[in-house]
Order: sequence, then structure tokens, then C-alpha cells
Amino acid sequence: MSSSLENFYPKLRPGRVLPQGSRIIFETDNPYNQIILPMVLADLILLCSGQFSVKEIVEKIYKKQGTVPFKSILKAMHLLHQGGFFENGEELQLNGHLRSWMEPKKHPWNLSYRLAQRLVTEKARPVLYYSLTLTLIVTAILGLQFLTFSPLATIGAWFANDPTWMVLIKIFVAGSLIQTSRHLLRGVQLLLLTGKAYNITLNLSLWGIHLRVGNEANDLFENRLYMAMFHISQIFAGWAVLFCASPLLDPSWIEYLAILNCSITFWETNPFFKSDGLRLVQFLFLNTDQEIASWHFESNSVSKSVHGSSSGFEDFNLSQISALWGTAWLVFSFTLIHASAITFGPALLNRAMKLDLNSMLPLTGIAVWLGTLFYLVQTFVETLAVSVVKPWSRRLKNKLNSFMIGRTPSLTTEELVARIQDLPLFSHFQDQMLMRIVERSEVQQFTSGTTIVQQGSPSRDIYILLFGNVKIVRKIGNELESLIELGPTSIFGEAALLDDNPRAAEVLAKNTVLVLRVPVSFIRTVAEESQVVRHLNDFRNAILVNQFFSSSPVFRSLSKESIDFLCSRGVLQYNDEHHTVFHQGDVGDSIYFILRGSVLVEVHSQRIKRLAQGNFFGEIALIANVPRTGTIITAEPCVFFRITSEAFWEVLIQNMDLGVFLESVSENRLIEDLELAPLKKTGSDS
Repeated sequence: MSSSLENFYPKLRPGRVLPQGSRIIFETDNPYNQIILPMVLADLILLCSGQFSVKEIVEKIYKKQGTVPFKSILKAMHLLHQGGFFENGEELQLNGHLRSWMEPKKHPWNLSYRLAQRLVTEKARPVLYYSLTLTLIVTAILGLQFLTFSPLATIGAWFANDPTWMVLIKIFVAGSLIQTSRHLLRGVQLLLLTGKAYNITLNLSLWGIHLRVGNEANDLFENRLYMAMFHISQIFAGWAVLFCASPLLDPSWIEYLAILNCSITFWETNPFFKSDGLRLVQFLFLNTDQEIASWHFESNSVSKSVHGSSSGFEDFNLSQISALWGTAWLVFSFTLIHASAITFGPALLNRAMKLDLNSMLPLTGIAVWLGTLFYLVQTFVETLAVSVVKPWSRRLKNKLNSFMIGRTPSLTTEELVARIQDLPLFSHFQDQMLMRIVERSEVQQFTSGTTIVQQGSPSRDIYILLFGNVKIVRKIGNELESLIELGPTSIFGEAALLDDNPRAAEVLAKNTVLVLRVPVSFIRTVAEESQVVRHLNDFRNAILVNQFFSSSPVFRSLSKESIDFLCSRGVLQYNDEHHTVFHQGDVGDSIYFILRGSVLVEVHSQRIKRLAQGNFFGEIALIANVPRTGTIITAEPCVFFRITSEAFWEVLIQNMDLGVFLESVSENRLIEDLELAPLKKTGSDS
């Protein structure tokens, strides 16, 4: 039986939970695995017993802690699922959005035999760790004297001077020695720094047969300097080994070890793999206490983060650096593979064409070359190309949309009725009444940049957006204030339902749009005949709320059921200009969505920002479980949609992606408030 993430009943394998400072270690006995998580997730581990769904677990954490660390929970679920910690992990049916980063990654070419589950020392010795790691870095720098700048020519000379089987054996032995030495040093470093080393195995991989020490203890690092030193030393550890062993080695073996060191160092700077280079950058740019919640570059998040949808400024910086770094790495890789084809290609093809026993090895080499090329192209397409193509695809989509609107045949009355019958304004009218309304309406087309509704013009019509996108702006003096953007199928100009006041805002076509212009006078006539005229005010309110959720980039991804639930649990609140919605320090029990108007945010009586229509506020107190961090004052007459904390959390539990986003917004706003308006010093300050 398969289950979605929210309805999945996670059941952890038998194990034990060990506290370790600000983190916990969950260790299982069968299979031998360990995972290190923030202490705040101890309740998550205890509740993953198979008795509760993920949705129920989140709800229980909220009831106990008063808040939910959505990002940490989702990332922990990813790590637990990927590491095989769930007995029933095969029941988890992931949607396309989650599958890319929650599906376990299998590496069938890596075979391993476990030598030890864990090594534990009595205590950590950071001074010894510092001395050893610094020595490794210094000797690695000295070992770079053996770096060769013509590796392909050197490899070609090997095959020209020695039998092929002898060259392959030497490469295998050299790779095994370097990787075993690196991981022996890694194990010693981890024991000195954290007192623990996990999952010591004997691996058969492309680098040969070598010892391997797991990276699990890396999550126990607390000092950023030690973190950076560790990963730098591991990237170049092979060169330190080569420098120390060079007096004992034959010059030909030094060549082999140098070439293998070049390959391993290059691979450890691969940003598309969980390499020491990637971990180094993550440690430098991400808060280590929150790294559990950060999307990794190798999970293809760069295509999202580069365009501003990242959960935080640090992730945004990381993604930009990784994108540039990844581009350079791929370009260099393509250069190497191209050069190798020119150097070795003709000879390999000539030998492979003989189709005898001696041609098997060249055919294998060609297959490896093609596999490497496939990996590089796949990596380029899945990550870097997406970040470049995505913005252009949006523009192409807009142009295609404009072209399709121009080619769209005239919509029939029945088609127009089908488009508008589910909108809040028309849902209470019978089909016959809707037919009459459509017959008296007019379909109009506007090109990009055209003004559809002029600010200050008479309010005689309402508009239904059938195709395209519009932007609602308001002129304040000589400046334009952007209020909201709408997509199909939505209503604008709805204020004309209740009064004939001049238009308060201007509506501009963002691209080629198609609208249905409906005379308000006829809507009122039909409403009176159908005895629903008393609902016109309710219709307008429903339009305001529906318009907010359908047009907001944050909330329009919510399901119709979630939007309906929010609408049923919230209330409209009207406030005049200069009204204080709440004061800094008040207990927070609601979140507010700005349907109309704008508000001023003050922290310690210092005005720090203005939030306009389409924004929201009040989420910090609910998510962080703290008093209100600022004072909110209306800058003009406003209409808010207020939702209580109970309904708010119920929706977030049902839509955890939204919870992750709002949690990130809350964190960033809180940091921004503290930076823009530092806390005033008082006698109680420490």
C-alpha cells in the first residue's frame, strides 16, 4: 500500500537515541546505520513508531512545542528515507516535487564489506586534531611539487612503454593506496575532533579496493575553523601522503600516484556530488545548526535558488557560487574528455575494430568514455541548463500565450458560461441567468502594456480575466505603486458592485489578454430577479479573498480544498487609516492577509518598512511562538483577511511545503527587523 508524504506512517528500525550536545544520534543495529539530527527533532524520532502519520506527527509536535520546524522535519524525513532507516520506506509514494530530493540514491558499482559499525574514544582532543590537520595541509602543499601539467601525455607514455595489464594493475594499486591513506587519516581526524567514527568499510570502487570511513560524524562538528581545515585537508590529503612516501618510492610509482592524486582532487571538487569541496562551501555559507534544512546543490536546487525562490539569503549565495563553480567544473571536464578523445581515440578505435580478444579492453575504454560523457551531459542538462533556460522558457510561454490568444476562435456563450460559473460572484446564479449575463457582456482583447481600467474613471463594469495576466497599480502623485498581479480566471473591478465611486486603481495588461466586460447594471438587474441581490456584498467579499489566494505567488499553489478551508475559517476586518492593528509585545493569535490597502511596520517606534496589498503579516508570532515583534499601523483604509492560529496551523500541517516557505519568510523578517531596528538597551540587558 502506497502513501503520500502527509499520510505516510513512518516506522523506524529498532535502535537507540543518544544525546550529543545540541544534537541527537539515532543508531540502529540492523542494518548498522547512524544519523545525527538537531535536538529539536528528538520528538520526531520518538513518534516515528508506525502509529502516526507524518501529518499527525507534525500536529503532535505543534501541540507540544507550540510551533513546528517544518524545514528541519522535511529534511530529516529525507535523510531517514534516503538512509533506509524506515522499515516501511517502500510504502512512501512521493510526488514529482519531492521525488527529486527524497528518492534514495543507489550506487550499484560501489561494493563494500563492513569492518566496524562505530569507533568511540573516551574524549575528543581538539588540540591534537588541530596540529595533525595543519601538518597535513602544509605537507600537501609541499606534495604539489609532483603535480603534472600534461597528465594525458604521461598516461599515453605508460601504455606505450608497459603492457596494458601492467598499467591497469598499477593504476588500481595506486588508487587503493591513496584512498586508503585518505580515509585512515579521516578516521583519525574524526576521532580526535568528535570522539566518534562511523561505518568503517572495505570498498570496491572505481578507485580500487580501499578503506572507507563514513561521513556521519561530520555533523558533530561545532567549530567552523575546524570544519574548514578538515575538508581542505581531505581534498589534498593524497598529496601529503605522496610527499611523505616519495623518498621510498620508485620514480615511476610517483608518476602513478601523482596522476591518481590529480584525479581524486578534481573529483573532490565536484559540486554535483557530496564531495569534500561541496561540504566545505556549505559549511562556509550555511549556518551549521540549520544545515539539516538546506537544499543541497546536488539536489538540483540551484535552478530554484538562482531565481529567488530559495528559502534564505545564505542558500541564495550558495546556489550562485555553486552555479559558477559547477560551470567551471563542467567546462574543464568537457575539455579533458575532448582532449582524451583526440589523444587515445584513434588507437582505441583501430584496436576495437579487429573484434578479437584483444579488442575487449579498447571497447571497455570506449564504453567508459561514453559513460563519462553521458554523466557530464546529464549533469549539465539537469542543473546548469535549467537555471539558464528557465527564465527564457517563461518569456517563450508568455509569447506563445499571446500568440494563442490571437489565434483563439470566438468563444461561444456556452463556453463563457462554463468559464465563469464557478467564480464566487456567479456561483449562485442559474445557468439561464448566466446565459443572459454573458449575452449582454463583451469579450475584449488588450495587447501588452495597454491600460484596461483607468484610475479615476467611472465604475460601470466588472471584468473577468479569461487569458493572460494583468497588473493592478495605483498612482500616488507621480509614482506608481504595484498592488497585485492576476491570472486567469479571476475578477477585477468588483468595487463597482456596491458603489459608483471612481476607480481607485489602474489595471494594465502584462501580456496579450482576453477579458469579459460585464455591465454592473445588468448584474444588479439579474440579481434582483433571481432574489440574490442581498448577497452582492458577500460576493464582493468572496471575490476579494479568492483574488488574493489565486493571484499570490505564495498561496496559489494551494489546493482548492485548502483555500476553501482558509476562507471558511477567516474573517474580513475593515480598518480606517492610522489604526493600530496590534502592538509590539502583544500575544499573537492570528495572521493577517492584506486584501486592500497598505500598512506600516514599526519596531521600537522606528518605522522600518511598508507592506502593500497582496502581502501578509503576523506570521512570526505564530511560527516562532514569540510575542509580536513589531507594531502594525494602517497607512490608509484597509481590508484584512484574518485567520486564527488554529486554522493557520491546520492548513500548514496539510500543506507542509507552504509551512517551509512561511517559516523561511518568518526567519528572514525577524532577522531583518533586528538588523534594521536593534533592541534598545535596558538595565536588564546582559
